[in-house]
Amino acid sequence: VRDREAERLKIEIDKASRVILDKDRLVQRMTELVAVMKREEIQKEKERENETQLLVARASILQEEVAREREREKKAREQLELTILGAREKDVATEREEQERAEIALKMHRLLDSERGATHERERLLTEIEQLTKLVDYERKEKDRFVRGGGGFAKAA
Repeated sequence: VRDREAERLKIEIDKASRVILDKDRLVQRMTELVAVMKREEIQKEKERENETQLLVARASILQEEVAREREREKKAREQLELTILGAREKDVATEREEQERAEIALKMHRLLDSERGATHERERLLTEIEQLTKLVDYERKEKDRFVRGGGGFAKAA
């Protein structure tokens, strides 16, 4: 009976040992799974950090591009304003030049008119001087003839 009892105990001990061994294997397997899960979680966290860093870097690049684009737009606006201002100034200058040219042309026209008038007046005066000179010459001749001829009227009387 003791042998049987010992055999039965031995079988139960073997069973218990196998259960303990199975439990140890199960614990080891679970520990390995937990380690794998932790490694995967760490890897995922690293990937998220990398993605976050990439997103931050992209956002920074986009902000720089936006700032450059705004600066380009600002410069373009300033250039356009300068161009418009320059065109206005040029228009004003051109208008002033045209006005000055018109005033000069008017003055020249008036000067030519006054010169024509003066020329006409000179010609009239020259004609009058010629007529007066002829008249004076005629009167001298008449006077000379009168004086040489003995008075003309006295002879006749």
